[in-house]
Amino acid sequence: MNIIFLDIDGVLNSDEFFDEEQNKIIKKFNEEKFENKHIGTIDDFDLLVDYAMLHIDINKLEMLKELSKEINYDVVIISSWRESPYYDFIEERLKELGLPIVGRIDDKIVSEYESYTVITYDRGMGIRNYISSNNVNNYVILDDETRDYDDNQLKKLVQTDYKIGVSTISVDKVKKMCQKRRVYER
Repeated sequence: MNIIFLDIDGVLNSDEFFDEEQNKIIKKFNEEKFENKHIGTIDDFDLLVDYAMLHIDINKLEMLKELSKEINYDVVIISSWRESPYYDFIEERLKELGLPIVGRIDDKIVSEYESYTVITYDRGMGIRNYISSNNVNNYVILDDETRDYDDNQLKKLVQTDYKIGVSTISVDKVKKMCQKRRVYER
């Protein structure tokens, strides 16, 4: 199995994406759809997913879909979005749009103390655990951050610029990394 470990914020969206026009669209959606509605009901999950999708740049999503087809890699989500109570619905929508998602990492670390509990997250550990629990042959990490990654993972990281998200430059880097692996494996 070949995997792209995918972050969302800073990859499928960007500062550039959240320009004045997109922020107006999001604000209008908030005012029209959420006013006087109780978000906690299951009936509202479709609205919440619609809202979440306003935060994904469809052009970036298309770019990633094409990349995953070309290099024959599936997607595992590493984004904090996977902690959302309605993440399963978001994932389903992304799959309907053609993103080949096969899973998500679990990087939650729960530390119990006498009078409190601390929850932290470690993406690098989550990726290592996913690889060891699944039949992952090759992988690439697409993320705008470098925290939590060990030296081996940093070699497989294509870091995007949060200001622009995934770009043709980062896509080309992923392709080159995958090309090198194919040549090496022969």
